[in-house]
Amino acid sequence: MKLNNSFNYGKVRRLTNSDSLVTNPYFPSKWKVYWWNNVKWEEYNEDVSTLLLKKMSKNEPECSFCVGTQQYKVDLATMTQSNVTTGFQRKVCCRPFYYSPKSMHPYLQLTVSTEPVSDPPGENFSVDPLQEFSSWYPPVWCLASEQDYSLVDLPAGTQAYQSIENLFYESVPETKVYMQKQHTNSKEPLERHLFHGTTKEPSEDICHNNFDPRMAGVNGTSQGFGSYFATTASFSHSYTAWEGPEKVRHMFLAKVLAGKTCLGRYNYRRPPLNHKMRQFHLYDSCVDNTVKPTMFVVFDSCQCYPYYLI
Repeated sequence: MKLNNSFNYGKVRRLTNSDSLVTNPYFPSKWKVYWWNNVKWEEYNEDVSTLLLKKMSKNEPECSFCVGTQQYKVDLATMTQSNVTTGFQRKVCCRPFYYSPKSMHPYLQLTVSTEPVSDPPGENFSVDPLQEFSSWYPPVWCLASEQDYSLVDLPAGTQAYQSIENLFYESVPETKVYMQKQHTNSKEPLERHLFHGTTKEPSEDICHNNFDPRMAGVNGTSQGFGSYFATTASFSHSYTAWEGPEKVRHMFLAKVLAGKTCLGRYNYRRPPLNHKMRQFHLYDSCVDNTVKPTMFVVFDSCQCYPYYLI
């Protein structure tokens, strides 16, 4: 097991649960014993593995066995195998058997259903919509199953209204006075809340059909042929326009799965290969600046969702 480019974690290993059939009758831990062959971990044959596990369960200090004409001794305290004749040593480890999610599925009770219910619960404007939520639907939804989409006015003064208003006015203040906030930039998040400025007709299409990277090029392709999102409302503001007798502008606050990012290029139709990852693995999105991006570009509509229309 290995973590790629993690600043928060070093080593990682799979933990285990009880191996008792009484306390854990559905998928008790099954142990496997391995020896290091200088290239990879290789599992002992069933007879030797059974013998080693039996000695371990009794807390015995060592275990002796023969493989062909060779005699070996395993020190169960240091987990090392020694050839009795030559004294050559190898590392030994004991790890739990891997149960696939498919094999465990019948016995697991999930806290969040993997299938959406017929209708989401009633809207809840008292929660912060920018925080992670554990239900299938966002907590502010009140969408009936037969509807393609629904525009709902957020009551002023509610937590949902206040959170979106505060985020919007961080870069587009109500007054001429700009307040500079100090903040600490931690590890880049997988999901971001970003802005997308547009006009009335495209906004209705986005509500129905989501953001569509195939429509790229209307406002330029400086970072590739995809859907563009800005980190600040002030940047997206330039792509809106006064419309109708009420002089209304249209801007989305979107949920965007930015993931691993790289610098975009005008001719990209998809993100380039990420050579730091496994072969043929692409970056997830492109940015205008890898140090402090102000613009994100995604090339798959599955990575973005029109969360709020401002």
